[in-house]
Amino acid sequence: MNRRPPVLVISKAVVGFLQYKQAEGSSLRTVASYSSDLKLWLVFQEDVDVNKVSTQNIRQYLTFLLNDYVPRRITGNNHF
Repeated sequence: MNRRPPVLVISKAVVGFLQYKQAEGSSLRTVASYSSDLKLWLVFQEDVDVNKVSTQNIRQYLTFLLNDYVPRRITGNNHF
């Protein structure tokens, strides 16, 4: 009987990572920032097995961020 190891898709890994960061004591803003960034990655990458993500996938995403992505807002203190 061939048993395949369970597949861990990116979305489940993200949930686990965010829960870990909360348990670790990261601030709510930090966790929210990670969540926002990783949701954008999921939109770009699609929800695949984490073992199928390659260096090329990450480079393509970074290229997208540099050339095509326009943030919706600027974070930080906006009081002048």
